[in-house]
Amino acid sequence: EDRLLAQIAAFNPADVDVALTCTGVKPDIMVSEAAIAWGDIAPGTPTQRTLTVTNMAGATVSNLLVQAPALSGANAGDFTVSPPGGFSLTPGASRVLTVTFTPGALGNRVANLRLTSDDQETPTVDVPLTGTGRDRELTIVAPVAAIGFGNVKLGTSATPAAITLRND
Repeated sequence: EDRLLAQIAAFNPADVDVALTCTGVKPDIMVSEAAIAWGDIAPGTPTQRTLTVTNMAGATVSNLLVQAPALSGANAGDFTVSPPGGFSLTPGASRVLTVTFTPGALGNRVANLRLTSDDQETPTVDVPLTGTGRDRELTIVAPVAAIGFGNVKLGTSATPAAITLRND
């Protein structure tokens, strides 16, 4: 127990013991996802996911100040965050960020979303972002074997054969 010794001159000068109690408070950031993955998305097609940022509730939690979300990495231009600015959260409050992935090319696309706050224990939170730019493909479903048309004279047509395609 810490003590403070004060002399009070306006009254009877005497030593007075004053017991002090103090509870320190601090913000406590938490995010709903450790990473966000989109899977296969056609280039140019925007697809959204959400990320919830929370200032944990508790007797020792104070307001949390979060700077504007920052995107970095090889394909950061393929990702956006909305709303884009910084924000403040009271204890127990949350804010939903919408992260949009719009592949700019085919192949694996990666970036990092960084949240910087005044949480003393976790001042930065990094959320890896991944997705794949992939065009749709046609798959032959039936028949599974080769189609035989037999001998067909030049300039004539064979009997049509049906095939079934699936757009993956």
